[in-house]
Amino acid sequence: MIKKKSLLNVLLLLIPVINVGTETAFPLEGLATNITSSKISSKSAEFYIQRSYENADNNDYEKVRSDLDKAIEIDPNNSNTYYLRGWAKKELKDNLGALKDFEKTVALDPKDEDAYFQIGFIKSILKDYYGSISAYNKAIELDSSNSVSFYNRGISKSRIGYKKGAISDYQKAIEIDPKYKNAYYNLGKIAQNSKDYYLAISYFNKVISLDNNDYDAYTSRGIAKSKLEDKKGACGDYKKAVELGDKSTEDWLVNDKGAKWCRDM
Repeated sequence: MIKKKSLLNVLLLLIPVINVGTETAFPLEGLATNITSSKISSKSAEFYIQRSYENADNNDYEKVRSDLDKAIEIDPNNSNTYYLRGWAKKELKDNLGALKDFEKTVALDPKDEDAYFQIGFIKSILKDYYGSISAYNKAIELDSSNSVSFYNRGISKSRIGYKKGAISDYQKAIEIDPKYKNAYYNLGKIAQNSKDYYLAISYFNKVISLDNNDYDAYTSRGIAKSKLEDKKGACGDYKKAVELGDKSTEDWLVNDKGAKWCRDM
């Protein structure tokens, strides 16, 4: 049977990326294998697991879950099957069911860092931030090279008001991946909320240097510049954000009386 680790390159495409205020999981795709299930006994767990890959490739997650249910009935002690079913349930927005499967995965395989990662992600969605941090702690203990684990743990720490811990995690994510745009952005927002506007601008500058189409960074930098009375610089950033598609900034700029100074500039 194909083990989860042999699918690592595919599953890495699915790692959830979380930004402040936004939690997004990449779509499950590309899980079909070249192994034809006709070569495997239809009474085996492997038969249903292989067929679940094909159904996943067709985005039919109800069938994926059904196939994995049957695989687990035949072999209830395979941690990989619970992990894969957790993915299917997550795609079906069954977060509690997904969490149960990922927890079963680590019960069977306590060294599965991927499953701990998913537990941390799901618990964050469910607003169990302390539980999320605990799961990411374990994932990081098992694999300290995953920048996303540090970043996501930083999100959960931020949610409970642990600013120092969030900063440390975002910085660690950047140490591992110097091009981690969202980590720079979140550091900028923390600095901005702490009224350290020069530091905030430096972080937003970094975001823009990595992605000059990120309108959130332009809007946020504009706010920081405005706080420093750099009206010309702020207005330029607001207008650039609008040019790039920031509808909320556009609505403010066009309709808000408080934006007249920038409209006239």
